[in-house]
Amino acid sequence: MRLRGHCPRSLCFLGLLALSAACTPIGGSQSAQHGSDIAIGIPLSTTGSSAQEAVLTRQGYDLWLDWANRSGGIAVHGVRHRVRFVYQNDNSDPQVSAQVNQQMITNERVTALLGP
Repeated sequence: MRLRGHCPRSLCFLGLLALSAACTPIGGSQSAQHGSDIAIGIPLSTTGSSAQEAVLTRQGYDLWLDWANRSGGIAVHGVRHRVRFVYQNDNSDPQVSAQVNQQMITNERVTALLGP
């Protein structure tokens, strides 16, 4: 579904911007504790009709991931967590995407899911 006047790339950017704002480094001189890594699952259409957009989406996510982890990870209740992304190909197929999401939750134990 396309929103009138918005392209998927701008929506992805807005999502990353919101995620960045929510995960900014802790201010002040207090030292944060370090916790376990947070795994985030991302189904992408690396093959199929949406493959070209998936390349751009992954570049955007990887750019944010590098920035967040260089900053010490994200803070959750005062505890710093490094982030890792789990990418899986959904072949541009909604049925496969549902299966991939379930696998990432069950097998990879991702904490959250992001989409293109």
